[in-house]
Amino acid sequence: RYTSKTNMAQSSSSIAQHQPLQPANEQPKIMIKMSAAGIAISQLHIQIEGWLLKKSRVLKKWRKRWIVLAGNKLYSYKHEKEYHAEPTEVIDVSNILYVRHEVAAAAAAADSKSPDSHPLPTKYCEFEVTLQGKLKFMFGAESNTLRDAWMAELNKLLQLNRAMVIIKKEGNMDAFSRLGANTFVAIAVICALVAINGIIAVTVTTKSRPDLLPVDMNW
Repeated sequence: RYTSKTNMAQSSSSIAQHQPLQPANEQPKIMIKMSAAGIAISQLHIQIEGWLLKKSRVLKKWRKRWIVLAGNKLYSYKHEKEYHAEPTEVIDVSNILYVRHEVAAAAAAADSKSPDSHPLPTKYCEFEVTLQGKLKFMFGAESNTLRDAWMAELNKLLQLNRAMVIIKKEGNMDAFSRLGANTFVAIAVICALVAINGIIAVTVTTKSRPDLLPVDMNW
């Protein structure tokens, strides 16, 4: 088939017009590496999150932190929803003994009298999270309502963890009970088989060797 050079040039021009133009100074996309905690949070349901004040364990200063309760862990971040970064603190809810605010209020009142203390700002309402080993974390919420909401979510998860531990223990006891019953049945069957085999062996022996019969036939 014959095609003129003019038609070929027009065709090439048409193809060039339909090709997308690439920006000359296009910047390569930057891939943000997600932390392990951030990956875990992205795969879990967030029960509650928001700004709280958290008292540092070393310097005893109150710092504003973005706190997230997701799955079975409590995460602390410096910036809002910056989950790709490493959290400043991770608390496993299964290690929490109790969450309360009465003790926290008394501790805050006593702390405010110390000359070297860093008291909680007056508008904040404190609550305490106590872990195993007497490790304590102090938090401050902007209102009683917000404090109660955080405490309710933490206590709800805490009760769920305790219920799971009880179910697990009962399950293990049931397993041991079943194992004990099965073992008893197995031993009984083995004893019965041994007894039957013994009777059969004695019967066969006495029939084949009458001279082995005891003198006293009352055995």
